[in-house]
Amino acid sequence: MRILNILLYSLIPVVNLFCQTNFEAGKITLSNGETLSGTINNLYWDETPSHIQFKDNNGKVSEFYPSDLLDFQIGEKSIYLSRLTEVNSVYSESSEIFNNKNPNCIKKHIFLKVLFKGSKSLLIY
Repeated sequence: MRILNILLYSLIPVVNLFCQTNFEAGKITLSNGETLSGTINNLYWDETPSHIQFKDNNGKVSEFYPSDLLDFQIGEKSIYLSRLTEVNSVYSESSEIFNNKNPNCIKKHIFLKVLFKGSKSLLIY
């Protein structure tokens, strides 16, 4: 019984790690141009996110994908734009990377992070 208690208490911190959220002040612009203020779950992405979690002022949490938004902003510095662009699909049906001289481009909505905002902005995927 003592071993079971030790095992149970050692698993609780691990479960909490996967449940963490970090909602920070931000705003989103919907595809119809409407801007909503609230909080965004900032996961400090290494790559641009495939979707975001947005909590409105009433506390309702919603998930938004790049096709749903024009852009979103966390704080004053993190700005992400949603754009329909061509992306190179490098995976075969077996999900292994293969060498192909001809890229297989597909059009899809993705978030692009703004590194520098100006007349010619610098974006990263």
